Amino acid sequence: MAKKELKHKIIGNQDILVQLRIAVTSAKARNVAPPHMLFSGAAGCGKTTTARMVAEGLGTKFLQGHPDSLKSYKDLKPLIGQFSLIGYTEHGETVGTISPTILFLDEIHNLPLKGQEMLGIAMENFIMPMPTQNQEFVRWIPQFTLIGATTDEGKLAKPFRDRFKLRFLFTVYDLEETIEIIKYHASKLDKIEHISGEAITEIALRSRGVPRIMVGLLERCRDTALSLKRNKIEKWVALQTFKMMKVIRKAWASQM
Repeated sequence: MAKKELKHKIIGNQDILVQLRIAVTSAKARNVAPPHMLFSGAAGCGKTTTARMVAEGLGTKFLQGHPDSLKSYKDLKPLIGQFSLIGYTEHGETVGTISPTILFLDEIHNLPLKGQEMLGIAMENFIMPMPTQNQEFVRWIPQFTLIGATTDEGKLAKPFRDRFKLRFLFTVYDLEETIEIIKYHASKLDKIEHISGEAITEIALRSRGVPRIMVGLLERCRDTALSLKRNKIEKWVALQTFKMMKVIRKAWASQM
């Protein structure tokens, strides 16, 4: 997405990444915010990491909100107040290169209907009706990209769901990708100098292709190794860890 090395490494879902790179490159060339995005799929499949990568590719602010708390204009105002104003005059006129904020809402299906209505207006026109005691006035807001992550997009109202011009389904990873992800995270473990290929495979075969589970099992194996005063994770260390945890190989994994 950018020529510089990104902080967040993404493995798998390459078709999604290609489309995101195109969207970000086009938006930067046109000096506009990338289209709003909806990431669907099982928990722990990299939706949050990918959203952060979009912000890194833009070189802009990543802002995370809690959808279940956005029930009124009053709730939304503090978030909007943190949007980047780079490239705008005080009246909202574009005078330079903008830096559109990435607003990320995890489990966006928990966003109340009122919140969906409010954000829908902001997403479409980059304006926000602001009610006061005596009247309601409309104020401009800087361009932003809303990225929503959900495990159940069917709970979103159709008019709101239609605001997302880019919609992607994140799937679990195959065995080869799973092993690559575990190797990547293993290279970042403190106090561990080596992990055997057999140990990585044992972790992979219990992870169901979900990165969150991969990392959790890897860290438990690290803890076992360190408790035994070892700086290496061998197969027997992994098996001992999983025996204590009562974690067995999943049937689907043995067939990959």
